[in-house]
Amino acid sequence: MRTYEIFFLFGCLSLVACGPPDSPAEVMVPGKDYVLTEGKPLGYLQIGGSYAGFRLRIDRDTAHLFSPFHGHGERLPAYAGDSLATFGDPQYMVYDRRPDSSLVAVLRDSSGIIGRQRYELIDELATNPLAESATGKTYRFAIDGQAYYAYFEAPPTADAVQETRVQLYTLTDSSGRISRIAGGMGNRSAYASIPVYFPYRPDLTEGRRGVLLFSGDESGAPQVHMNYDGGADYTYLSGPYELTEQVSPLPEGIGARELVNLMNRSNITTELLTPEPAREALQYAYLEDFWRLGGIEAGEAGQLDFEFREEGGFTMFCGDRVLTRGSWSLSPDRNFFILSDETTQHRRHQFIDGYDGSTLTLTVPVRVKTKLPYGTELQSYYDGLAEVRFSR
Repeated sequence: MRTYEIFFLFGCLSLVACGPPDSPAEVMVPGKDYVLTEGKPLGYLQIGGSYAGFRLRIDRDTAHLFSPFHGHGERLPAYAGDSLATFGDPQYMVYDRRPDSSLVAVLRDSSGIIGRQRYELIDELATNPLAESATGKTYRFAIDGQAYYAYFEAPPTADAVQETRVQLYTLTDSSGRISRIAGGMGNRSAYASIPVYFPYRPDLTEGRRGVLLFSGDESGAPQVHMNYDGGADYTYLSGPYELTEQVSPLPEGIGARELVNLMNRSNITTELLTPEPAREALQYAYLEDFWRLGGIEAGEAGQLDFEFREEGGFTMFCGDRVLTRGSWSLSPDRNFFILSDETTQHRRHQFIDGYDGSTLTLTVPVRVKTKLPYGTELQSYYDGLAEVRFSR
């Protein structure tokens, strides 16, 4: 065999054996993402922790690594090849798809390999913008038997940017009382989803921190996924969970005027619900500030009184003392009293715990002085809740 024939045959065999590297179209599978199972994103190489659950998409010569739950995203040049391949970019990724559909990657800079990653194929997380019709409404859902409530609102802002906020509530005890545990917000023009950090299974000794991702389904109706830390090396994804619109306990004919008449002309009974916590959970303030901000002693909880005005003002008393003045309104879905304190400018949603035609039940926040003083120059106190019943 002549020399040029040997060369030609060897060249053809080399091309067949090596072949061209995977193109992005071959790497990405329709309806799938790559999920990080080993390694760290470029932006977290020097930080401890597990970053399993980050997702990778490759578009032509660019890798997009992102977390839909945590808001972090990074883009860098990406090339198909083995771990020895080098290119001229300051920082870049070289990836290799394996026969089992996994993908391994190395991160490089001018000094060499700076990180190694492994990915597995996973279904895309389908999130769409939330429909505007969801704002002003409360939805309930359950995770592992625990009931949660999500209230969506689009409050006015100082600029033209429109935000959607989520207030997250859960049942706090067997009485069915609901308390806020977390909240989150998103810019509608920039985000298709809203992450909300919350305590998932706080009863576990090691504790777990979860993230709920609220978004729209294909029609824009609310849906929620959950991501939570399952230990040192794993994170878990579940959902979407079904959200059911919460019906107000107030009948259709009950509005601001009827509520004002009920609350101002009824018998009021109040009960302090929150016991004094351990010393490490207390807060401190100058005594004059404590009284100015509406503080009470535990034994005064039964003296709470209220005056509501139809035009939207309210005053909260304790005996002859004014504790709070501000404004009130009903949420659009009439599941919440929205109370704004004129002193602190704090805006709070109070869930309507119940209404049976003659009694309206609310839970209101109170600052409570400790039985014993734990500060030297400052007054020790805690934030508590009081149940208020307005009965005809």
